[in-house]
Amino acid sequence: MILVICALVYVKTVNGAWCSSADSNSCLGKPLHFSKLPTYLGPFPMGFAAPTALDWYGNSSLGLLVGVGSSKAFQAGLRYFEREENGSFVERVGYRNPFRRIPLAGSVLVAPRPIDWNADGRMDLLLADPSGNVRLFLQNEEGEPQLTWSSFLAYMNMDSCFALPHPVDWNGDGQLDLLVGNCLGQVLYFEGGAGGSFIQRAGSENPFAAISLGSNAIVYPCALDLDHDGDLDLVVNSIRSMQLSFFRRTADGGLIEVSGDANPFAKVWGRYPNGVDLDGDGFPEIMVNSDEGVSFYQQTVDEHTLVERSRYMYPFSSVQSRRVELVGLEATGAGKLHLFAISGGRLKMFRGSLDTAFEELLEHSMYLPRTTSAVFRVDWDKDGYPDLLVGEKGIRFFQGSPDGKQREVVGHSTFAGIQAGRGDAYPVAADWNHDGHLDLILGEGLGNIRYFVGTANGSLVERRGAQNPFGMIHVKRYSSFSVTDWDGDGQLDLIVGCWNGTLRFFKGTAGHLQELTGSDNPFVKISVGRRPDPFAVDLDDDGRPDLVVKNNAGRLYFCQRGSCKVHYGCGHEQQELKGFCQASGQCSCKNGYRGPDCTQCDDLYFSIRTETSLSSVCTACPGLLSSNVCNRRGRCLDDQMAMDNSSGLNGLGLGNVRLGECICNAPFSGADCGEGSCPAGQALKLDPQSPNSTTAYPLWEACLPCSPGLFKDLPGNARGCVKCPVGKYQDQSGSSECKLCPAGKYQTDVGSSVCTLCPAGKHSSPGSYSCSACFGCSWWHWPLATFGCCLMLVLISFATRGCLRYGRKRRASQVAGCLRAELHEMQKRGFTGEDVVSQLAPIWANAQNQDLGAVSQDILDALVVTLRSCRKDLSAIRRIKESAEKWAWHDAARAAQDLLLEARRESELRGIALEYILLNFENDAASKIVQREWREVNGFVCTLDSCIMRYKGTRDAPPAEWVCAPTASPPADPTFTQMAPVLAFGELSVGYGQLCPRDGEVHCSFVDGVHEQGSSFQANRFLSWVWGYNLSTACAALRTWCDDQRRVNPAFRAETVAIWWCFFCNNQFRFLQDQNRQTTADLSVVFGDRLKSVGRMLILMNDLLQPEYVKRIWCYKVSKYNRGVFEVFVASTNDIPISVLLPEAAVGRHALVSIDQLKATCKVNAENATATFKDDEDGIKDLIRSEHGSFAYVNKVVERALLFEVVQMAR
Repeated sequence: MILVICALVYVKTVNGAWCSSADSNSCLGKPLHFSKLPTYLGPFPMGFAAPTALDWYGNSSLGLLVGVGSSKAFQAGLRYFEREENGSFVERVGYRNPFRRIPLAGSVLVAPRPIDWNADGRMDLLLADPSGNVRLFLQNEEGEPQLTWSSFLAYMNMDSCFALPHPVDWNGDGQLDLLVGNCLGQVLYFEGGAGGSFIQRAGSENPFAAISLGSNAIVYPCALDLDHDGDLDLVVNSIRSMQLSFFRRTADGGLIEVSGDANPFAKVWGRYPNGVDLDGDGFPEIMVNSDEGVSFYQQTVDEHTLVERSRYMYPFSSVQSRRVELVGLEATGAGKLHLFAISGGRLKMFRGSLDTAFEELLEHSMYLPRTTSAVFRVDWDKDGYPDLLVGEKGIRFFQGSPDGKQREVVGHSTFAGIQAGRGDAYPVAADWNHDGHLDLILGEGLGNIRYFVGTANGSLVERRGAQNPFGMIHVKRYSSFSVTDWDGDGQLDLIVGCWNGTLRFFKGTAGHLQELTGSDNPFVKISVGRRPDPFAVDLDDDGRPDLVVKNNAGRLYFCQRGSCKVHYGCGHEQQELKGFCQASGQCSCKNGYRGPDCTQCDDLYFSIRTETSLSSVCTACPGLLSSNVCNRRGRCLDDQMAMDNSSGLNGLGLGNVRLGECICNAPFSGADCGEGSCPAGQALKLDPQSPNSTTAYPLWEACLPCSPGLFKDLPGNARGCVKCPVGKYQDQSGSSECKLCPAGKYQTDVGSSVCTLCPAGKHSSPGSYSCSACFGCSWWHWPLATFGCCLMLVLISFATRGCLRYGRKRRASQVAGCLRAELHEMQKRGFTGEDVVSQLAPIWANAQNQDLGAVSQDILDALVVTLRSCRKDLSAIRRIKESAEKWAWHDAARAAQDLLLEARRESELRGIALEYILLNFENDAASKIVQREWREVNGFVCTLDSCIMRYKGTRDAPPAEWVCAPTASPPADPTFTQMAPVLAFGELSVGYGQLCPRDGEVHCSFVDGVHEQGSSFQANRFLSWVWGYNLSTACAALRTWCDDQRRVNPAFRAETVAIWWCFFCNNQFRFLQDQNRQTTADLSVVFGDRLKSVGRMLILMNDLLQPEYVKRIWCYKVSKYNRGVFEVFVASTNDIPISVLLPEAAVGRHALVSIDQLKATCKVNAENATATFKDDEDGIKDLIRSEHGSFAYVNKVVERALLFEVVQMAR
């Protein structure tokens, strides 16, 4: 058996629910349980009685004040109760009720709240009524509440809506704040300040903004520290409902609702929750008004909960790499542990604790056979030195000695003759009958447990039948068990492992055993696989036994005693947050992590541990982030595979592969299988029939032999198999060359596996793509020539010359007719896309050889028609071009190249549709931004791709800044710099995977990606802007401009406008992802040409008086900090119309501005402006100096143009 450390993570709470590990930084599910106390007051009218606790006189005497609303059976009033010494509450009436004089006639709801409003050391009272008012009663020197006017409370009137205030120091600044529930299902927040002032916080500043209990719900809030973590949590109740909602405070100050069974108030039924410490233990009880009256609920604690640790939270990880099998475990006191394991035929002893790793004690190693099933250490002979009972078929006794070693006593009389029957022996020594002598409890392989009573002389007497307290226990096969006082009642109990992986619990009572089943069994939820061995030992030295369970695979499960508490970072080890706690109490793990507490690595991830701790970080296997694990040529040795420790999987040998590296298929090698190449005759392809295909590895690449008709002459992975040219064939697979068609056969098609036999009367030479006639002239010429030679020898030369001339002319005419007929026949059948060249090229070659120019032109025209038909398939056009170049058909190659250039020009002039920006872009951006992981890197919230752009690195090896950065929420209003890796390039971009018409490479610009759906067309506006703008700023400005255009020109239609916007129009896969940069001179030429072709410029500013825009010198590249004015200068000097765009909110902020302010807005200084890259900045400035001598002329032109447009816009 191999000991492999692996654990699932559960915690058992008092109501039988299970949650994850009790590590203080783990997500642990439901921690609280409230049980109802017999004490109650009332009854009072349901829905109209709100209780609160207070010490009105400041004498440390607990009192309760119950606001009773008006009903048929009750009159409105404030009823006051004081607590007696015996703990009961007695109502005070008449003059002993200090609140008797407060007028409440007709009030249907009376909600009092105590508060020291004026900080004079005396308790005051806030009282809400249905009119929306909150009245203030200050306590005077006689202890009477006196109505006092408050300007703040008068301002807080809720317009005839209930206002239920709860005073508490929510933000921990030492000043009382007010949480106010209204009748719209909301909780309002008024932050307290110096001098008793309050400021209402709304929107994102209100921590309760997300809480809504319905539009017609009157909310009653109560803030208490219920989980004892030092911050306040929130309990709210709609008085139209009897259910309490619980919101737990997170480490970052937010609130998360705990719902369902995880809500500790799921079984608390009532209204108006308030806290009161009845027993003075510092833990608040909860009181609510129910049908019985004011009921009280107390937190309870279960001392017998089990917390199962994950494999990165216990010390057994230090022996997980050893090929050992656990056979014994004991606690020696003070938290020290001894572990016994069999390895290589030897019994090894390890020493460690929960806080330190286990180390092997080499001096205690001894030879034992692999048949050893259990080892139990006990001082059997009471000489002060621990002995060993070793279970095999029987029991071997090893006696302890002063040197700390154990030596076997062969034939020891006490255990001689004791056999386990069929199977293994499992010995345990304990004083079961409390007579002062050790007894022997022996488990057998048949599933029985035998009992031997120890006597005064050291011998053992077996008890059978009714005298055996374990006689009724039978577990089918292999009885393994642990004897311990589990429940702390002074009686020994029994934990028995069953063959099916479960644990049975037998409670001891006066020497007898009673099995507890169902929810009474503390181990009912534990299942570890087949044949569990339980070891009950006190691992943490807290006086209570904990539990370690080994299954038949050698895996250990470590369960520690403890209570269940809730925290909100899952698997938080070494500053690495691995998941988040959901409201249900379960962990939602980050990518790469799994398990109930997110401490295990997911499939295709491997763990990297630090040298100073047992914690780990899960790292993606090579190529996983690009969906190309191990280049699809092997399997990654992840944690799961390493745990299985197989010698090979489907023919993949482990060899010397380290964790996180790839196990490669031949002929590939390397950590990511990126090394190695296919031999000649084989090409790298996806293998749809691969026997290695699994869910985790669905696609595999392999070196597959070239099919008949194809060949590959050189080794390598870049080139695939090539079709055999005309006149050649290949009838075998895996060939590195093609064969010539033999004489008498021909082949006009490429990629053929056979040759065609020439028809009768024709022949061909080897390697021919056509057959020739076996004669040159018609048959009757020969007799005539012979007769003429006989009669007219003088005219023989003239006759011969005429015959030859006639034959050549007729043959040329016949060939041209045949070629045109063949072309016509092909046109009738239709050409097959990119194979058009292979179909037409042989005919064209024949026409060229016969010098038939007209026929060649007809063939070229047919090819051009086919090119036009597949115009949208640029990859097909490129392949046609390459095929034409192979045939040396230059006219065809030029025609294909012209189409590619035309597609490139159309792509470069495309703009993003204004209608798409206004209607769809914000929603598309919001849906994709939340799909990426965000972290705060040096104060900048970004994705991994942005971090790589800034700090270098790769996805497989992220920069250190990213690894150490904390996770962050996706930005609600991102900048275009933040959105670029999500929308402009990357896997979520619409251009991802599409062919770029500009360079023919994969991945295209945004406008090319949305062109087919009609969201881009030829640009008619050019946008000059700043990459650091927020999404809302840009969209708001465009909407304002669009509305203005409609007001000025009713015929204006937004759907006719397309904007050349570099974010969308440049291929950011090249500019940003690959960082292929052009020179400043080249970019200036491209920019000028683009601006002139569009003909109109829009300038997007974020503010009228303090715009970022005028500080830019160049915006053709991305940066949050771009500055400059060069675009405006180019537009002005080329008489291109300019329009300034501003968000409506920015215009409203500066409704009244002077001309001097506008001039200051347009003030520019090109010499001091900056750009993203220093060489761009220097290049633009050198260009200005060389063409204009100084910056003064540029500044003047730009200021004049901007001022004119800004003034027009301001008007």
